[in-house]
Amino acid sequence: MLIVPFQHQPSDAGVGVGSQPFMPTTTSSFVGESPKPLAITMEADCVIIGAGAAGLQTAASLLTTDDDVSLVLLEARDRIGGRIWSVQQDVSTVHGETISFTRDLGAAWIHGTGDMEDGRDKNPMVTLLEENESKDEDVDVMSLLHPVFRGNAWTRPDTILHKDGRVALYVDGKQIPNDSPAVSQAIRQHYDLLYQLSQYINSLVEAGEGSKLNHMSVKEVLEQIRKEQPFSESIGADDDLAEILLPFYLFLIENWNGLSMGDTQLSLMVCGEDDENDNDNEQEDNKNNVTMITDEDFICQGDYSGPHCKVQNGMATILEPLVTKIGKENIHLNEKVVSIVDLGSQGIRVETSSGSVVTCNCCVSTIPLGCLQDSAEKQFHPRLSEEKMEAIQSIWSGAYKKVFLTFDTIFWPTHVPFIGLIRKDDTVSPDGLPGKHLLLNNLFAKDGIPSLEAVLCGDMGKWAIQKSDQVIQNEVLNFLGSSMGLENLADCCISCHVTRWEEEDLTRGSYSTFCLGTKECHVDSLASPEWDGKLLFAGEPTESEHMGSVHAALMSGKRAADQVMTYLRREQGTLSGNLNLA
Repeated sequence: MLIVPFQHQPSDAGVGVGSQPFMPTTTSSFVGESPKPLAITMEADCVIIGAGAAGLQTAASLLTTDDDVSLVLLEARDRIGGRIWSVQQDVSTVHGETISFTRDLGAAWIHGTGDMEDGRDKNPMVTLLEENESKDEDVDVMSLLHPVFRGNAWTRPDTILHKDGRVALYVDGKQIPNDSPAVSQAIRQHYDLLYQLSQYINSLVEAGEGSKLNHMSVKEVLEQIRKEQPFSESIGADDDLAEILLPFYLFLIENWNGLSMGDTQLSLMVCGEDDENDNDNEQEDNKNNVTMITDEDFICQGDYSGPHCKVQNGMATILEPLVTKIGKENIHLNEKVVSIVDLGSQGIRVETSSGSVVTCNCCVSTIPLGCLQDSAEKQFHPRLSEEKMEAIQSIWSGAYKKVFLTFDTIFWPTHVPFIGLIRKDDTVSPDGLPGKHLLLNNLFAKDGIPSLEAVLCGDMGKWAIQKSDQVIQNEVLNFLGSSMGLENLADCCISCHVTRWEEEDLTRGSYSTFCLGTKECHVDSLASPEWDGKLLFAGEPTESEHMGSVHAALMSGKRAADQVMTYLRREQGTLSGNLNLA
């Protein structure tokens, strides 16, 4: 693993508050020391902008072909990895102990390993881990992973969470048993609502109004369904408690999509949904792809089969094989690209804020979507196509904050990876944290580490933007205390850290997803080449089925590398070799 001393606290790290500030001491996502950039002039077959997962995969794929491809990889940060950032945290407790553990401040999950016996359906993240350990044939790749759920816990609460005992639910100070009749009743009502939602979607498609699926929110339709058919079937459980529990399962889906139900379009609730839904074949397909009724049958779009896992030594471990293939000499840190210019038959000129200039035959941009939304108008010359600009502005770049809280003792269940908190009131103050639900990732307590990770996404994520760490800490602790029936939690909270990818200049978002108005054609346009094929785009927003994931970024990098080779061979006629990119 590439480990170097932590040098300073970048702006996306936030500021620690509490009796002991958050202080990551090392990171596995640095390439090496970060010297001040020097103004340079270079030429290359290809310039790749961004050393996140997509950029690294593009570069590694190009450099492992039989062709002699020269490339330059430009990264604005003083580290590689982008939104993959694994840090080592040291926390001093009130008892004088030092606790050290790895946290992923950005991407943190392998969403399904895929078929481990059949490489055709294996998560590419797992493939990279296997490459990382190929020197030792006796190492089982699963030993590098920590399987947390045996399936998608966010969309399959019945079998994956409750029946497997992987969640602890609290409602206004009381823990609700996983086998509670109220839980069973609420889950049955949850899937009944999803079924009614699918019926409503079918009715739109059959009426030739399928295009409305991109512009109608799940929230407004579900509210209408609930109004027409109130909470009904009773099996002798506490109806009031089941009514309180019911919205929590939609909240889990919000955490999966990264959007509130008020911003989630209906098409996201239909597997394989097409964006226009305006021809007979598409309508017939959509009739057969409605949301499933039962938990066992429901497979959420975008994840692989197999367990959902954490990486034992941090997500940055996955990038190491790519860095090895690329070599440090091809990666230039602290080079923020400010201008990308089409030179016609002479290729592309890329300029950075340090004064460096690289001319190239073609260029791959992995600039994050949020940054493109801010700067595409002034960064690309000539202006990108209207279809591309519309696509850039039509996809949601996400608000998803992690609030890491460390305490002087563990006062919660240690071996459940999820803790769900429910309170009856939306807020405790007019300007407080909105909503009735909060999800805690409980991934450290099993190892004796007194730390929790609260997730603020959707409306909560929006609320937290520009709020201070202290305000966010207070609101999360108040929520935790009221829902678990605890007092004075601030006295035992020894550190707090809030991630701020949405506010950080080099990301301007956490991860991408479809919002109201986003269409499949927008993703296709975002991924399409510009400037006669010599300007290419990669990154997780360019992969519609897997959008928002690391494996989507890796997939896009392989696609972009393939496009680069196709362009160079067609236009230059000087390259030859195997087009089967690694």
